[in-house]
Amino acid sequence: MGALAAGAFAMYERHEAKKDPEHAQRHEIEEGVAAVAALGSGGFAFHEHHGKKEAKDAAEDAEEEEEEAGRGEGKKKHHFFG
Repeated sequence: MGALAAGAFAMYERHEAKKDPEHAQRHEIEEGVAAVAALGSGGFAFHEHHGKKEAKDAAEDAEEEEEEAGRGEGKKKHHFFG
C-alpha cells in the first residue's frame, strides 16, 4: 500500500514540475525522493512476503517429518537434489 502511495506522489510531483516551472527543481527533488520511497517500500513488501512463504514451507516440512517419524518410514524425497 505504501509503494502505491509513494508512486502516486512521485507522479504528482512530476506533474507539478511541469505545471510550476518556477519551483521545478524542488518538485523534481521531491519526485526522486518519492520514487526511492516507492521502490524501497515495494522491495520490503516482497522481502516480507518471501520470508512468510519460507516460514510456511518450513512448518509444513517439520509437520511431514513428525508424521513420518511416527510411521517408521524413511524420508520421502520431494526434490531432485534433496
